[in-house]
Amino acid sequence: MATASADLRIYSVARVRDIERNALQSLPAGTLMSRAGAATAKLAINMLAPDSKDPVLVLAGPGNNGGDALEAAARLSEHGVSVLAVLMADPQRLPTDALNAYQRAVDAKVQFVDRFDVTARWALAIDGLFGIGLGRELAGPFAAAVEQLNALECKVLAIDVPSGLDADSGRVLGGGVAVKADTTLSFIADKPGLHTGAGRDYAG
Repeated sequence: MATASADLRIYSVARVRDIERNALQSLPAGTLMSRAGAATAKLAINMLAPDSKDPVLVLAGPGNNGGDALEAAARLSEHGVSVLAVLMADPQRLPTDALNAYQRAVDAKVQFVDRFDVTARWALAIDGLFGIGLGRELAGPFAAAVEQLNALECKVLAIDVPSGLDADSGRVLGGGVAVKADTTLSFIADKPGLHTGAGRDYAG
């Protein structure tokens, strides 16, 4: 399912960016990422099977969507959930808030790995590769990671928008690949691309 805000507002990416900029100016640094990570972790815990001992897989990209994923990973680990994270970026080149989230994940004993085993048992996979700012087709290691993620047997939770999907139109960018999520947790407002084009097939 695609989870929207309570009043079901659907805003374009440009409108969401305006709201986000205004919020960033009026709130303490890191507030939005902290809230996004907390909401993601809470939903992830609700999606886990009772008494599941399998780890949660977190894929984090080079931007703030990746930071949201890292914040969620930290909170899941603090909750006692086993978490393996693949950070597809140089930590020192992350945006400031995302770098802080990475450090929180390290401090919370999240296990970072270079790659993940498609044949392993996973309790859940979290897609935090790219968010609404992506404007190009996924390629190279990112496309390969999405294809591997889509091959997993576990449920997939996408943060804000499935990576590779245009949040306005619902098309798969460049006709390439996108994450096929079981659930998408959308922040600030719902996005039209989760309900149009291929969005309904990819957002859950």
